[in-house]
Amino acid sequence: MYEIETKTILTPQNGFNIYRNVIGKRMVEPARSVNLKSKTDGEGIGVKKNADILLENALKKKKNRGMLLTGTTSDPYNEAEEQYKILRKCLKVVERYDYGITIETNSSLILRDIDILTGINAKTKCVVITNLPTMDEDLYCLMEEGCTEKERKRRDPNGKGTKLEEHLDMIRTLTEHNIPVELHFGPFIPMINDKEENLEQLLEFAAESKVKIVSGKDWKTALPRGTREYFYQALSERFPSIYDAFCAKYGIATELNLPKKEQFSKNMKRFCIEHQIMCDKVEIADFKRKYENETESSQMSLDSFL
Repeated sequence: MYEIETKTILTPQNGFNIYRNVIGKRMVEPARSVNLKSKTDGEGIGVKKNADILLENALKKKKNRGMLLTGTTSDPYNEAEEQYKILRKCLKVVERYDYGITIETNSSLILRDIDILTGINAKTKCVVITNLPTMDEDLYCLMEEGCTEKERKRRDPNGKGTKLEEHLDMIRTLTEHNIPVELHFGPFIPMINDKEENLEQLLEFAAESKVKIVSGKDWKTALPRGTREYFYQALSERFPSIYDAFCAKYGIATELNLPKKEQFSKNMKRFCIEHQIMCDKVEIADFKRKYENETESSQMSLDSFL
């Protein structure tokens, strides 16, 4: 790990990131492109140790409160966060200043901060965005964890205690605490997890776990420099039986489009209407952008009777 020296943290779009670089084995990790190493980078994860102080100074100066966003360039719940708890400090600042927040993460470490997240959500809005490519344990292991054949065989056949079950429990726990969850289905990779029954299983889980929002990210997977090289290396190691056929069809593509994307979109829309799950892109953007303060609303209602 190395320390990142910085005097500012909040972007003009109200985004902030505490960490740099990616530690993990997900086949498709956009942060690998965002965090291409520069000459000034050290080894491992870069850390902005004074992020909470910088964030508080920034929020003090802002005239209007709104929604903040973190986790776009690196999952904030990583091993460094487990040690330093910097995001937890930042979340306390967010709650203290009555801002809302959207957090992108795939780590169950977020449940450590459920007390602060529910506090923020009770007053304003706390949205958690997370990815889920499949409900199949073996496939999840290959795509998200980089498991070998031997590691897969050693796993509990019932899926208990596995990373997939841990991820599903994280989503269920968040929704049980009334935290709005946006579930990104994917990445969908042709010839790997692009089956219609896979989408059906993901939608059923979303409904059962009371997820508020689902998205297919336009049913395409971007593979920019950094992400692309790792993806094709992982593809050759984890799916050797389809590697040659995949490359023959797609080459070294920078974007993978789902062949059945129109059918997938129709199926998802129909399911979401039936189960009252938000899936329209405009509606989703408006929901995440809109700042609402329940404390102020309650105070105004009380004042009207005085």
